[in-house]
Amino acid sequence: MLQFGYNTGVINAPQGNIENFMKDVYKNRYGEDVNDDYVEGLYSIAVSIFAIGGMLGGFGGGYYML
Repeated sequence: MLQFGYNTGVINAPQGNIENFMKDVYKNRYGEDVNDDYVEGLYSIAVSIFAIGGMLGGFGGGYYML
């Protein structure tokens, strides 16, 4: 349950700022604007990887504690 609260309170709050940062970096690197759907997809992947990493860490953490 901790991850759900963390996602809504900490990760989703600055979503606009992070997406604007992604757009600025893309424009600086490639010299053209990026599609909003592409940026939203990248942001969604980044947020979901956080939860998947927590799950995998929980499964693998017991192995390393032995």
